[in-house]
Amino acid sequence: MMRPEEPRPERSGRPDDAYKIFGRQLQQLRTACGVSPAAAARHIGGSNAKISRLEGGRTAAKDEDLDKLLNLYGVTDTAKRRALHRFAYRLNDWKSWDARSGWLCSYLVLEAVAQDIRTYENAFIPGLLQTRTYATAIVRRHRNDDEVHRRVELRMRRQHAVLEQHTTRLWAIIDRAALDADLLHGCVTRPEQVMREQIEFLIRSACLRNVTLQVLPRGDSFRAGFTTPFSLLRLDPSVADVAYLEQMDHAFFLDDPDRADSYRQAMTLLGYHAGEPSTTLETLQKALTELPV
Repeated sequence: MMRPEEPRPERSGRPDDAYKIFGRQLQQLRTACGVSPAAAARHIGGSNAKISRLEGGRTAAKDEDLDKLLNLYGVTDTAKRRALHRFAYRLNDWKSWDARSGWLCSYLVLEAVAQDIRTYENAFIPGLLQTRTYATAIVRRHRNDDEVHRRVELRMRRQHAVLEQHTTRLWAIIDRAALDADLLHGCVTRPEQVMREQIEFLIRSACLRNVTLQVLPRGDSFRAGFTTPFSLLRLDPSVADVAYLEQMDHAFFLDDPDRADSYRQAMTLLGYHAGEPSTTLETLQKALTELPV
């Protein structure tokens, strides 16, 4: 797969990548209909610099300006207009996430407006499907106690939005090794019990109408050629998916169609190697029986 570009420094907490992705969407709409930056500026009673700031990700659009621009660009599809307004709203409300790092805040903004989330994890349970106890054990491996509490509460808030409001479709592929309790040893006093609760939660989640869960047999992630976790966020069917790759202290966002395409292909290949969704419950039940009592 293509190597991501080097991470860029961000202002603390500000979702710079999400701003830039929003700006590129506006720019694509403008250029697609042949409108110049000067004409767009005149239409909203602003300057060329204002359009440059919007499209360059330095500011978010106000509702009134966004409506005027979408009218000028001939965007009549109600769903698309609603999606862009929701995106702008989340950008204007980014401080409510209290993310403290720009890359994490960018992801939270994008996740909140995504119609579809596709994620692959090779070692852990995906964050949106973690129990509170499991999440606490995993986050504690790398964070202090204050940060653990804040991160886990944020994860539970995100989970509620996806699993209980049913506004986003989630497709998750996990490696069978992620269902073992080995990774939890040294993090909690009863790792087998924590994993038992986690698998039981996965069983309940897999029955939700907006969740598709698949489990890769042991070693198949290596045979498929993908061993790095990633997520794909579909903000709007008419624009490219955003590929998200998280590292220890930064992340990469790829919204260029050519660069994100390799991750779409990876998800398809991993889904092919994984067990059918119809067999997931059987696999999870078997994993339960294999846990030490």
